[in-house]
Amino acid sequence: MLVYTGESRISANNITTVVDACRAHDQRVCGALAHMKALARHMAAALRAGDLDTLGTLVGEHWVHQRTLHPSITTPRIDAIVAAARSAGALGVKAMGASGGGCVLAIARDGREDELASALASLGERLSFAVDETGFGVVAVLEEQRDGIDEVGS
Repeated sequence: MLVYTGESRISANNITTVVDACRAHDQRVCGALAHMKALARHMAAALRAGDLDTLGTLVGEHWVHQRTLHPSITTPRIDAIVAAARSAGALGVKAMGASGGGCVLAIARDGREDELASALASLGERLSFAVDETGFGVVAVLEEQRDGIDEVGS
């Protein structure tokens, strides 16, 4: 389930702080990023295999490392969503993107989807989503205008 926290954020601040810490060779941040990279590979493999139990567990582990990157990555609302999801039997929960607000992903145990939905209903708006199975593709080519001459960009 994907839940919108109702909190907007400017993710550039979190991203800049994490990038700066990485460039400064901050061991905590670099270590967390290395773990997140490895977990992303394992999550992709679990997704390709259709192994949602493993995916859920890995998502939960990813959140442990993600939240160590910067104090503003989590918020009281995100923490409440994570706690409620875990209480409802979620396999894994994590904030999406650079966090500090935005959306939270929760993966339910098989058969506990309704329980998870009920537990999260008062904490944020449930959003519909789908997994793209085709990968990257160009969906539009935009026209650019330079020096009064129309050109097609690629």
